[in-house]
Amino acid sequence: MTVEGYFHTRNLKRYALRLLLFALLSEVPFDLMYGGTWFYPVHQNVIWTLLLGLLGVHLMETVRKKQKLWVSLPVCAAVAAAGALLGTLGMVDYYGAGVLTVFAFYIFRGRKWWCLLGQVLTLY
Repeated sequence: MTVEGYFHTRNLKRYALRLLLFALLSEVPFDLMYGGTWFYPVHQNVIWTLLLGLLGVHLMETVRKKQKLWVSLPVCAAVAAAGALLGTLGMVDYYGAGVLTVFAFYIFRGRKWWCLLGQVLTLY
């Protein structure tokens, strides 16, 4: 839904700020549940994963619109690698694989059968 939200929002900045706000607000309850303390830096909630995915999708879409295919493909690959790395280093929920899942939904968006096949394979 993060990818669909990206394409249907009127204001990306407000959408990203709402995700950031809810990531911050839900972090303490998540830490209490997951680590038993109000501050547990070893694992972050899933909204951080969605926020990283949203920012990566925005970068990929911006480059795709402005550049030729031979420029946008390596940039998108670099954004995907950076998103996976940030997700793993930031210890967000589902780590880098969660961020890559958001990117997979972006890549296969609008392609009916490829979408289903790509999403099933990615989730597997």
